[in-house]
Amino acid sequence: MLEAEGLHVAAVSAIAGQTRLTLTFRGRQTTPEPRPCICVTCLAAAAEWITVVEALARKADGLVATVGRVSVEPNAGNVVPGLVQVSLDVRHSHDEARSSVSKNS
Repeated sequence: MLEAEGLHVAAVSAIAGQTRLTLTFRGRQTTPEPRPCICVTCLAAAAEWITVVEALARKADGLVATVGRVSVEPNAGNVVPGLVQVSLDVRHSHDEARSSVSKNS
């Protein structure tokens, strides 16, 4: 079909290795307090970690890092969560670069 359309065929120069992880952030599940909480909740910690993952992915040439799933327990609007799980998918065509980022995340 490509030949009939006069289109070029491309060759694959690399196959990206992949690391998939699930990380768990644990905290103290509680109801909101009337004064601001001085502690960092596990959801806030997970959000900061996701921001760092995105920043690392932008800095490293050829690196793709995706946080595609966030699970919060108890997942209620009026409860400070006690457990957050996030997925991390890291890809790079060089295993050393991918492994280095996966271990340091």
